Amino acid sequence: MTEAQLLPLASGGVIRPNTLIWREGLPSWSTCGEVRPDLFAPPVSASQQAAVGDAGLLLSARSLADYSPWMGVFSAVMLVSGGLVMALTAALATGWLFDLGWFREMMRQVTPDGGVLPSHGWPAVAGGVILSLTLFIPGSMLAVAARQVKRAAVRGDGNILSAALRNLGRFFQWWIVGMFVLTILSAAWSLYHWRDKALPKPPDPAAQRVAV
Repeated sequence: MTEAQLLPLASGGVIRPNTLIWREGLPSWSTCGEVRPDLFAPPVSASQQAAVGDAGLLLSARSLADYSPWMGVFSAVMLVSGGLVMALTAALATGWLFDLGWFREMMRQVTPDGGVLPSHGWPAVAGGVILSLTLFIPGSMLAVAARQVKRAAVRGDGNILSAALRNLGRFFQWWIVGMFVLTILSAAWSLYHWRDKALPKPPDPAAQRVAV
């Protein structure tokens, strides 16, 4: 018979722990309790399964709650940094829109040969907005997740722990996407401003003529 047929026979008492069984690969006859002790294990009740699940849930929540202080500190740093970047972006936008002198002087980059390369204001404002959102949104998600982890550890609530894990997943998603967008924009901005150095224009023949 197959091994699948052993379970109903063991449940019905036809096969007992001291029943001798044998199959290919065994050196000799062995008792069924030695080869398949799982067939005679007492059934686990629903309350016992729930107790085991609650204990595992509480252990997972408490293990994750050990890192909640670090999560709170990192989220606070992100939120404060996002506020500072947003304030600086608002100042840059004000200087750009009203064409203030300090903004024109600040938004100028000196090239390696000593020349001055003018910069426009909209890339700085757009980059500041994206950077502030990259800090604000994931930081708020991480702060909420830190509070939810603490509540889950105290109450042993699986729903709160699941919500905390979802917020942690969203935090990493926003953080990775934001860093990727900022990297792409920084690379595009650098290539735009240094395109003349990377791809120099051919010399103008008319500029090399000498009048006699």
